[in-house]
Amino acid sequence: MRIFSFILLFLLFKFSFAQQTEIVNFINVEAKIRPSFIDKKITGEVSYTFQIKKKCDSVYLNGVGIILLKSTSDKGIKITSENKKIWLISKFKPDKTYSVSFIYEVKPKQALYFVDDQIWTQGQGKYTSNWLPSLDDMNDKMVFSLAISAPTEKTVIANGKLNSIQEKENYKTWNFIMN
Repeated sequence: MRIFSFILLFLLFKFSFAQQTEIVNFINVEAKIRPSFIDKKITGEVSYTFQIKKKCDSVYLNGVGIILLKSTSDKGIKITSENKKIWLISKFKPDKTYSVSFIYEVKPKQALYFVDDQIWTQGQGKYTSNWLPSLDDMNDKMVFSLAISAPTEKTVIANGKLNSIQEKENYKTWNFIMN
């Protein structure tokens, strides 16, 4: 009986965690991020491109505490938020590329911190999903393009190459792209 239980738990563990990377490859994300210092929250507008490797009916992004405000997709993909995940639901076909976009907000409890008049993050590749829907996998190779808007008196730094800075009203938007 113990051997059967061990094998069952092993298979359950293997398929519940290996499934995502064997089925989907998230290629890139274009994110427009705007922090609110007063409310200590992040509002984001994100677009993801991904390729399906095997036929499936759903894939997910990690999204701890994420509240979806508006979503759009190609090919009729349904987008929902449940159990710390953003679920993308459709009759996905192998070797096809899909895209989804949505607007969200979140009050991060970890990995992004509002400290006095500054914001800082930690947890590259592991806890980013607390403020930006992503994959909590340090081996993930998704390419991030970040446009971060902050009040004009603030300075923004991020991983990647600073592509441009645009100023509009009382905000500057810092555009970073990764290779």
